[in-house]
Amino acid sequence: MNNDLLSIVIPSKNERFLRQTVEDVLRNSVTNIEVIVMLDGYSVPDAERVHDDRVRYFEEPETLYSKKRQNVNKAIREYSNGEFVCWMDGHCSVDHAWDAKILEVLKNDPKMVIVPQRRRLDPFDWCEQVQDHRKPHVDFEHFLWHGLRDNHSLHGFRWDQLSIDRKDEMVSDIMTSQGSMFIMSKEWYLKCGFFTDLGYQGWGQEAESVVMGSLWNGGRSCVAKNTFYTHWHKGKSGRGYHLPKTELLKSYAYSFNKWCIERKEFFINHMNNFPRQPKWPDSWIEELYNKK
Repeated sequence: MNNDLLSIVIPSKNERFLRQTVEDVLRNSVTNIEVIVMLDGYSVPDAERVHDDRVRYFEEPETLYSKKRQNVNKAIREYSNGEFVCWMDGHCSVDHAWDAKILEVLKNDPKMVIVPQRRRLDPFDWCEQVQDHRKPHVDFEHFLWHGLRDNHSLHGFRWDQLSIDRKDEMVSDIMTSQGSMFIMSKEWYLKCGFFTDLGYQGWGQEAESVVMGSLWNGGRSCVAKNTFYTHWHKGKSGRGYHLPKTELLKSYAYSFNKWCIERKEFFINHMNNFPRQPKWPDSWIEELYNKK
């Protein structure tokens, strides 16, 4: 393991902006990095690959379902050489020197999972998307009450008010996140056994399994606001490939049972470590667990 190296894993399933993402990471990173691209069931033509000694591509066999979890796990366990690891979606850009800024935080706490502040990417002009000035960038997310109560699913949503209230905290504990980017030490990744739980499917609930998994193992999960990344909010443009919804629903069901039922006390304590989430009733514990 190279103590001066950050291993960046990018899982991809026919990502249309994969090349731009890899080039952006190389352009804006200032530390010693390696980029590991995991191709889920497809190949990238040589002309579309980024030819740089720091970049490696690995092709995984095609399956009916997404293998995002499995491919990230394989990349970190078998291919990565760094003391620190990161995985990010294949449609993101990063702040200049983002890696140095994140590692500065991580080196003070080896049992921490970090998510940078999230902003929106305009992938067609490859720039940060202009947003409504009344809305803050995304530092925090909360669970939607109706999803938890009615569908038994842990579904995160941006928490603007908490982002405003805690804007001066450069490192803050988080309830959950979108799941499009995480950074931590490789040792902590292995210790927590991220993405090895076979109850989850190939995709869905990555953020919940990582954020709460770090806490469950005695660590922290935080947003670092000294830097940021931008993520493409696909909207009607679509992802360009199909992922069966049944797979996602299985991950939701498994995640709810694991964190809310089997680890009820842990989940309640986690929720109570934050201000009351938007639209959550004060009697949420009784309503969730004593629902007839």
